[in-house]
Amino acid sequence: MSKTIDGRLAYVDLFRVFALVGVIVLHVALRYLDQSAPASAAYTASNLYSGLTRWCVPAFAMLSGALLLDPKKGSKVPAFALRLLRLVLCICLWSALYVLIELLLSGRALTVWGFLAEMEDALLGDSHGVLWFLYIILGFYILSPILRALVRGASRAELHYALILSFLVAMLLPTLLAFFPNETVSLYLDRLQLYPVLGFFFYFIAGYYFRHYTIGRVAEALIYVLGVIGVLFTIWGASLFSRWWTMTDSLLFHSYLSPNVALTAVAFFVLFRYVLGVSDERGRSRGVTAAARCAFGTFLIHEIFYILFAHLGLFSLPIPTALAIPLWTAVLFLPSFALSWLLRSIPVVGKYIT
Repeated sequence: MSKTIDGRLAYVDLFRVFALVGVIVLHVALRYLDQSAPASAAYTASNLYSGLTRWCVPAFAMLSGALLLDPKKGSKVPAFALRLLRLVLCICLWSALYVLIELLLSGRALTVWGFLAEMEDALLGDSHGVLWFLYIILGFYILSPILRALVRGASRAELHYALILSFLVAMLLPTLLAFFPNETVSLYLDRLQLYPVLGFFFYFIAGYYFRHYTIGRVAEALIYVLGVIGVLFTIWGASLFSRWWTMTDSLLFHSYLSPNVALTAVAFFVLFRYVLGVSDERGRSRGVTAAARCAFGTFLIHEIFYILFAHLGLFSLPIPTALAIPLWTAVLFLPSFALSWLLRSIPVVGKYIT
């Protein structure tokens, strides 16, 4: 398995950068999707970009599981507390920055009490844009010492059971029940209270599993087939099933916890591990590692430029949607990446805020 010059997994770094670009594409596509009339060319183009990149947010959860649950990673209190502190610091710092930007652009008077009131809402979970995902990662950080011990002692069959149970309870059944309500099944899901396997748990465990276990060629091919099917459901599911159900129900195919998005996320993770891994050539490895180190900061920063461009009305320029989405993705990515690199270069504190 190829590694970069400092021992980092090359395919993990490459996957992180690829997923980051996908997140920005998705963010831009959603703006055009929300403002487009159904069946229009703009709607078709933005829905295509959106469907092709929905897997990117779950991909970051899979990467977190792949790295945080590594049995070789130390569970000592100081190291754990430091990782936790870094994430809490990021949440507080970036929440404050986004609150400040929103207050300034809104034209409201900037007062200490107004700022503190907005910060209270942000830190209670009503956070801005991309910051909602940090709370999910924070939850996994808190649970990681326990989960690391559990996966270290679990057999491969037991991990299969955890993945199947989580996929069934958190993704497949809720989606099916939205279309085909069943009081008995709903009652049992409620009474069993299988909360530990709900939410992003599947992605967290899947990231660990597909990093640490090798799968056969047949299983790999099946995962790719299911991933393609997942993409097709994500792209056309809403428009196809809205003929029989409400648009709200059919949009469940766009959820990060829909089975189709989960299958696609797993397929991309497997693809990068077995097919698109970077070679051991030092120059390429160094470049991928440098980009991966700035990925988290770029993820946090890109929405600042998004807010500014939206405020200036730049997204309304008469550019065909099919071209506008990749264009604005590049325009958002480049300065965000550059600023992330600069912030990360700050001695001592740089790595803790990005």
